[in-house]
Amino acid sequence: WLKEKKTTMQGTMIRSPDDAVFEEVSHYVSALEAGLRRIEAQASFMVKRDKDNAASLLEFGLGCDALGHIDDEMNGASSSSSTEGASGIAQTFRVVGKTADALSVLSSDHHQNEIGCFLEPIRDHLKMVHAVKVALSKRNNRRITYSTLVNSVDSKKSSLHKYRITPGLEGKAYGVESSLTRAEVAVEEARVNYEEVSQRVLREVDRFRKENATQMYATMLSFAKAQKEYHEKLNSAWGALLPQLESVNIAQFGGPSFVQAAASVREVRSVGGHSSGLTTEPAIQLAATPVQNMPMPSDPPPPVPPSISSKGIHGMIGVEESSKLNGTVRYRDPLPPEE
Repeated sequence: WLKEKKTTMQGTMIRSPDDAVFEEVSHYVSALEAGLRRIEAQASFMVKRDKDNAASLLEFGLGCDALGHIDDEMNGASSSSSTEGASGIAQTFRVVGKTADALSVLSSDHHQNEIGCFLEPIRDHLKMVHAVKVALSKRNNRRITYSTLVNSVDSKKSSLHKYRITPGLEGKAYGVESSLTRAEVAVEEARVNYEEVSQRVLREVDRFRKENATQMYATMLSFAKAQKEYHEKLNSAWGALLPQLESVNIAQFGGPSFVQAAASVREVRSVGGHSSGLTTEPAIQLAATPVQNMPMPSDPPPPVPPSISSKGIHGMIGVEESSKLNGTVRYRDPLPPEE
């Protein structure tokens, strides 16, 4: 191991005719891996976005449905799914909520489809690229082993020559010669193994390029089809919603007027308290009845008080709005000026 590490650090690697081809393959695989990792990151982001979109549409639909029920309760309409008796805005909230619920299910199915037809295949492609890199690494390891053995043979040959020409060291030459023979046999085996691995890796890379091109084409095609089908369904759902919204009569309003309800409460309390002795609870119940058809006051407004006409528009700050009491209109006295 130390000898192989030394060979790698010193750069005394054996060069072969196909080294340039392997360098090109290495650059191709590295660039392919970088591109696939970028696509995988963006695919993960898109899948997460569609998942969040499905959850948001679900919450949006629930919110619209709740608003529709609130408006129905205020107008006294039925709280069922039927729009009969509902106001225009309640119908609007309800149909939009139903569409949002349907789109939430559609987005959730699309999210699962994207995982199966796009994200997982991209990750499988990355695994195949990693397998090619492992094969290239094994070929490089065979090259290091072969280079180390060749360097070892050269070193033994140099030692053998030194022992032969040095007087008194002839005895060591026999041992070095035997070791050199074994090293030469190991070098030949390493060379054969290195060349076999190199050719096998090249064949596997060619097969990988063909299969990867076919599979990537199928992945991108299925992804494009899934996006087309999803957005067509999405556009169809929104398109079907538009005629429903356009047919809603937004001017329809069946709820009571809060202004008239407040005036009715004051009138009922005044009449009941001074005439018939009614309590406050019946008066409130009576005020809760629909008052949209209550006639407005027909008496002409009183003349502007002199204090207001003399002070001009700034003198009207302390004057409140008129209130209807017993069929007449009266104004409260102006509030005292602030000190």
